[in-house]
Amino acid sequence: LSGLEENNAPFLANVATGDRMSISEAKALKFDLLGLDGEYLELIGEACRPTSFFIYGAGGSGKTTFTLNLADYLAIKGNKVLYVAGEQYRTPVFTKLLHRLQIEDRPNFVLTGNINSENLKGFDVVVLDSKDSQEFDVPDFIELRKRNPRITPIILSQATKDGGFTGSEKWRNEVDTMIVCERGIAYTNRDKNRWGGAGEMNIFENQYREAA
Repeated sequence: LSGLEENNAPFLANVATGDRMSISEAKALKFDLLGLDGEYLELIGEACRPTSFFIYGAGGSGKTTFTLNLADYLAIKGNKVLYVAGEQYRTPVFTKLLHRLQIEDRPNFVLTGNINSENLKGFDVVVLDSKDSQEFDVPDFIELRKRNPRITPIILSQATKDGGFTGSEKWRNEVDTMIVCERGIAYTNRDKNRWGGAGEMNIFENQYREAA
């Protein structure tokens, strides 16, 4: 794997050594898929491990509701998930949200208030809600991935008044999928998505009616 980042290793498990491959080798590649199906597959695409997500939106857009549901979905799929709730940790608002979304207690779904309080080595997915409350920036993200190349990070960000996200534009270069939440809809057709999904999902469909 000369010249390649360690966190690309799962994609290259079946590639012949060297910097070239035949068409038949390319067609025979096997990938470690994240296992998305249904609406998540349509929204995101056939994501492979490890990957990364950047979710942004204004207050009340539904980004926390969307992210909690996504984290719970990934836990149901067998991933060990760490959800860093930041300033919402141990608050009545967050507790009510967990009840409303019917997030069940699972041994592989852990909540914390500070990303530095946990050893990340045992987790498959780490959710940071949000980068702003944790003062987490691009260099921190790069270091996290360097130290934990098998982890799939999910980073939440506040939005700017013009509909962008707070912080450095370098986030767009570092993550695989950007998900925009706006008025209860999650979009992947408005920004970067490495995995090919280009659609939208109703965040509050059925019982999920109130914005988080």
